[in-house]
Amino acid sequence: KMMTKNNSKDSYNYLFNIGGDLFINHPKNKSSRRQLPRFPSFISKKSTKVYFDLPQEYGEEYDSTFYFSIDQFRIDSLDKSSLPKFEFPGTFYSNNIFDPIETNLITMPDNSLGFNMKLEEKGIPAYKKKINVYNNLLMDSTGLYMSGNIKYKTTMLFSDRIRLFPDSLTGGLDKGFVYKGSHKNEKFNYPPMELSDLDFTYYNLNNDYVYLNYDSTDNSKAYVYDKNVEVFGDIIISPKKVTSEGEIRTNNSQFVSDNFSFSDELLISENTDVI
Repeated sequence: KMMTKNNSKDSYNYLFNIGGDLFINHPKNKSSRRQLPRFPSFISKKSTKVYFDLPQEYGEEYDSTFYFSIDQFRIDSLDKSSLPKFEFPGTFYSNNIFDPIETNLITMPDNSLGFNMKLEEKGIPAYKKKINVYNNLLMDSTGLYMSGNIKYKTTMLFSDRIRLFPDSLTGGLDKGFVYKGSHKNEKFNYPPMELSDLDFTYYNLNNDYVYLNYDSTDNSKAYVYDKNVEVFGDIIISPKKVTSEGEIRTNNSQFVSDNFSFSDELLISENTDVI
């Protein structure tokens, strides 16, 4: 376990299955006449794993399939009162959220071992290519998260902090867009939408979907069809439909229903009340 001499900061994660050589001093400096800042040092030549199953809030979500693998590493200056700034190249495994990712394990600002990875412009696929994520991917003592945007079908959602779990991801929406038309060769045609200030969750199920939580107290906004229709209610975006429950306003009229269904050209509700 990583800990300073005075125990002022304690890293939540561990290096497991460590084996290697501890060098107290250089072989030609056994009398310690010279001050060599690199010593004592430790060199490991075997594979080591760092697990992420102890974050306070989300530990149960990150089991033993969630880890960082380091082939070999070296730690210098072990007698210092504070932890060195580690940087170990290796591979991150995330229980199939992503394919294995090659990056560097580093000491994060919260003193945990993690990483801060700038993604390529094209982003990387997640959840077996159901979603694409962009900008920055991070791991620290609070869990796995990203800042940037995600793409699901024709939907693009932007957020400063999106948390990722094996069965879902969740965040607070800064802004979002659903682009009109179909996704690749799928049959359903999505409606054009503009979204802001909604909480959202993507559920990684066989019948996956995005759930947008409308909150009137949080200045949530949801518009459809070039702002000709405003939606006041939660929204579900799935591969085959876009639906909402609550109220819509259009042409100075208000309608209430437990099931509004939106497509690229049509808004349908079988049972509607006019306010």
